[in-house]
Amino acid sequence: ECKELGLPYIYDPSQQIIRLTGEELAEGVRGSAMTIVNEYEFEMLKNKTDWDDARVARETGTLIVTLGEKGSHIHADGKTITVPPVPARRQADPTGVGDAYRAGIIKGYLKKTSWETAGRLGSLAATYALEEYGTQNHRYSLQEFSERYREAFGSAPEL
Repeated sequence: ECKELGLPYIYDPSQQIIRLTGEELAEGVRGSAMTIVNEYEFEMLKNKTDWDDARVARETGTLIVTLGEKGSHIHADGKTITVPPVPARRQADPTGVGDAYRAGIIKGYLKKTSWETAGRLGSLAATYALEEYGTQNHRYSLQEFSERYREAFGSAPEL
């Protein structure tokens, strides 16, 4: 529907990737503003579409591959940006970490930050989620988020 209306969209096949065909995955990636997958989903996407890394990156505006405790890679504008994870103060529950990462990325995207900054926002948001039990039990203020961003990465962006 977004394609028909000429609207930019983010493609995130998530758990549905198992039931989607290569053709369906290719259609979702092709022309998307952004495709976000984890390592496992990325391998499955490439396998089902018979595309290599470069082809997937060409078919979407920006390709983001999350790597769990290793951070993430953002493939945009012909470059690959490696975003490190923010060290967790405690690891309580990984449920919801990917969604929190996506929220941070989308915040950066909508504010038109650099991809490096957007990835860092995602990395920090994911860490907050990891530190609490449950998918939406983490809480922070903008000030707390900015201070922790500065601790992890240096100066914080305007939020």
